[in-house]
Amino acid sequence: MVNGITAPANLTGTLTLDAGTTVSFSTAASSFASIEAQADGAITVDVNLTTTGDLTLNADTDNSKNEAITFADGITLDAGGDLSLSSSANGGIDGNGTLTFIVGGALTLSDPLTVSDTLVTTGTLIITDKDGDGIQLGGTDPGNGELYLANLSNITTTDLTFNTAGDITVEDITQPGTITGTLTFGTTQNITFAGTASSFSALDVQGVDSINVNSDLTTTTGDLTLNAVNIFSFADGVTVDSAGSLNLDSTNSTLSGMDNLTLVVDDTLTLGSTLNVGVLLTIADGDGGGIQLGGADPGTGELYLANLNNISSPSLTFNTSGNVAADGITAGTVTLNATGPTSTVTFENNGSSFAGLTVDAAAGITIATAVVTSDSTILDANAGNFIVTSVGSLTSTDNPI
Repeated sequence: MVNGITAPANLTGTLTLDAGTTVSFSTAASSFASIEAQADGAITVDVNLTTTGDLTLNADTDNSKNEAITFADGITLDAGGDLSLSSSANGGIDGNGTLTFIVGGALTLSDPLTVSDTLVTTGTLIITDKDGDGIQLGGTDPGNGELYLANLSNITTTDLTFNTAGDITVEDITQPGTITGTLTFGTTQNITFAGTASSFSALDVQGVDSINVNSDLTTTTGDLTLNAVNIFSFADGVTVDSAGSLNLDSTNSTLSGMDNLTLVVDDTLTLGSTLNVGVLLTIADGDGGGIQLGGADPGTGELYLANLNNISSPSLTFNTSGNVAADGITAGTVTLNATGPTSTVTFENNGSSFAGLTVDAAAGITIATAVVTSDSTILDANAGNFIVTSVGSLTSTDNPI
């Protein structure tokens, strides 16, 4: 048992604990230059541990038993160097509540890491880069001091947070089903999504200096929030796909896309600053629930956009297999595609105006308010009806319809 040990200044190397049965850290916190605790019958950590160098815990040295590393609720491991945790093949690494890792070097999890909460709330895992050199998730270890984690496959928790005072690079990461909540990145510097594509259950990035989305980005069950302070850029051809709401903002600048950008949203799309796209911005309804442009959010599953004021693009296309409703919209050149077999497009309530307007609705078009265009106007109701109600009108000021 280790209780309240502080390694003296003259012990600059690694303290090795080699137990034939168990090792337990209890009662009071301990600190070391470096420590390697080896046991053949489990390791229990009930207090905080700190090292200026490496911190290694191995709960089953001969890998012959079902021995685990177990952490009490609220424990922090603070390693100035590498942090390595391993147990037997069937033992596991278990945290009974909130567990925080502060790591100056590499984080190695040789066995499944499970963070659960035996109380009312669920557990949270917090991983912090100690020296501020940055964090690399996925891809190849750059070997220049960043906290590096190749993947998230050995982690089970509700929410997962990464913190650093440096830059964060995320490359081809897929959030496993064992992480059921939101993945949060915290830095005041820069975050780059690189590689081919990354996918998360839900993603929250806020307060960073710059965000660079250079690869496709997806959330599979929840919201996707990206909030930069100064610079926000999308590479050409990128798709950002949110299974919930999509929230994009750049506090002191614009959201800058290259020639082509696709946003796929199941719920509400919120643009906190102007989104500039060079050629074509495509906004798609991810679940077929339909699209509501303007008016009040119906709250019934449609992709909802309160207005198009923060969009700057020569061409803007909306795609859905559901219905489209436009209420009080002012925009440039817009295409509305409602491609489901029963899909309709309706202009309702408050009047709308467009530079150019193309509508392709599989089951009909209804104009129940004033619609004004100043450029090319193409309306295709396909097999459905084209209806202009008694309060509706369609006017093209410069070109024939």
